[in-house]
Amino acid sequence: MRTETIPAIVPEHTHEYSTEWKSDSTSHWHECACGEKIDISNHISDGGKITVSPTAVSEGEKTYTCTVCGYVMKTEAVPQTGTSNGHYYPIYPVIPTTSTEPGYTVSAIKFTEKVSVKTSIKGDTLILSWDEISNADKYYVYQYKNGKYVSIKSTANNSVSLKGLKNGESYQFLVRYVVDGKLSPIVYSGKSTVKMIFKPYPKAVAGKDSVKLSWKAVPKAEKYAIYKYVDGKAIKLAEVKSTSVRINKLSPDTEYSYIVSAYVDGKWTTMTKSDVVTVRTKAE
Repeated sequence: MRTETIPAIVPEHTHEYSTEWKSDSTSHWHECACGEKIDISNHISDGGKITVSPTAVSEGEKTYTCTVCGYVMKTEAVPQTGTSNGHYYPIYPVIPTTSTEPGYTVSAIKFTEKVSVKTSIKGDTLILSWDEISNADKYYVYQYKNGKYVSIKSTANNSVSLKGLKNGESYQFLVRYVVDGKLSPIVYSGKSTVKMIFKPYPKAVAGKDSVKLSWKAVPKAEKYAIYKYVDGKAIKLAEVKSTSVRINKLSPDTEYSYIVSAYVDGKWTTMTKSDVVTVRTKAE
């Protein structure tokens, strides 16, 4: 009546899985020649290892590898160490427990003075200052970031000005110094913690019988108070919402001093002697 084709009989397949891992960007597995997979699991990072060390002029490299299959999960750059006057001065890692910076050595005999750091805020600028250290060639300023102190500036002077800090945020700084090519130990460094509260720092322009004060707006300030500073005392003259004011009926060729305070979050910014601006009116 009819004929039909019967498929060939295929022997039953037995999986044989390779002992070598196969992987993609997220997982690894063992695989049979037929494509069947077993032991599928996500990668487990080793936490990263420095595979290329940074130098003074080139970046290094840190590699993150799966501890099971060896798959390279990612790489990231390690900042170059940088140089300063021919001395290598690393920024990665930044401040070790003991001084191991290439190019610098530490000797307790050389150091007897400790840095004492002072802070002041002028407008949106933070000023760090310290007493001059005998025979110091240079000072290094560090800022505490992400769990470690990071070198941000070096100077031959005994003060630095820092901008770009956020109003209301607290910051930690550390200052070290160099004598005869030797970097001071941490024990002789100066530390300071400061909360940035922006103040109105006025500029003064004088006429014959008047003075105009103007300043940058302080974030979140509702109003400003203007004070006349006389014999160590601040005498309030007015409160304004603008960022400038003119003071009239003054005497020619006379010196006047003023302070401006801002009202932020329900309180006035503190006033110190360093906030005083002094100006002399023009002579007739």
